[in-house]
Amino acid sequence: MSSLTIIIPTYNRGDELARTLDSMNRIEVPPGVRLELFVVNNNCTDETPEVVARAAKSAAISIRHLTEHKKGASAARNRGIHESSSEHLAFFDDDVRIEPKWIQRYFEAIQELSVDCVVGPVDPLLNVQLPPFINDSVLRSLSAPYSHKGDRPFVLDTRVAHELPGCNFGITKRAVMHAGCFDEHRGPMGRDWRANEDFELGRRVVAAGYRTGFHPGCRVRHLIGDEKLNRAHLRRRWSEAGRVLRELDPRGDRATKRVRSLMSAARLAGRAGFSYARGDRAAGFEAELGALKALRRALP
Repeated sequence: MSSLTIIIPTYNRGDELARTLDSMNRIEVPPGVRLELFVVNNNCTDETPEVVARAAKSAAISIRHLTEHKKGASAARNRGIHESSSEHLAFFDDDVRIEPKWIQRYFEAIQELSVDCVVGPVDPLLNVQLPPFINDSVLRSLSAPYSHKGDRPFVLDTRVAHELPGCNFGITKRAVMHAGCFDEHRGPMGRDWRANEDFELGRRVVAAGYRTGFHPGCRVRHLIGDEKLNRAHLRRRWSEAGRVLRELDPRGDRATKRVRSLMSAARLAGRAGFSYARGDRAAGFEAELGALKALRRALP
């Protein structure tokens, strides 16, 4: 008998959490697997407790409502890790829709690829019309890089095996405990958007000798609401992505990488100016975001 605990941290997203839990209720549990779900309430002041209670009454799987008072998604995830007695853990956000066969595909990857961590595609789920300044390329970049990796399972190269999408990955408990769980100084904290807690954990998982696999069937759709589709949020997100790249890539000649990033920032800034001048707002904004990312990668 194998066991898996799904861990979902949440903060004041009762409406979306209800939809996520509804999609969880459609998960197919393979024979020989014991499945449970932890919703970790991170200081919610909305109707989250009632949402979880209603879902637990009608769910086909066991749902527990945990509370973590230390602020941050990382602390909430760690609470779920320590409360779980399962051999396997799966992490999702509170605004995803999960494929019914996710659990089955996860165990297929674990067994067939001989890995301890599994990632899958993250497709954007829109509930608003896409603004005219966002093109398909920018929209795709809001999902995980594994969303376009083909239709066959495979083991990820160690150069990218640390790129764990926090909204959609599974891992053996032995691997996450060996690596040391999530760094509670990183990650989203309430309304403060921070990044890289998932990639940073992934670095330690890889350094500890564990392998990551990709399975196209471990797919989720991740909500991208209007609050994520404005220029200010996207500029901050791309800038933060550049900081993460600088922080998590200690290899090689830093001075050379800094010069390359500055040159890339200048080239993309020029492209942005040209695109804006000819009235192509979408291409201009895409290049502007790339310039911000490259600049932040170069500068502290």
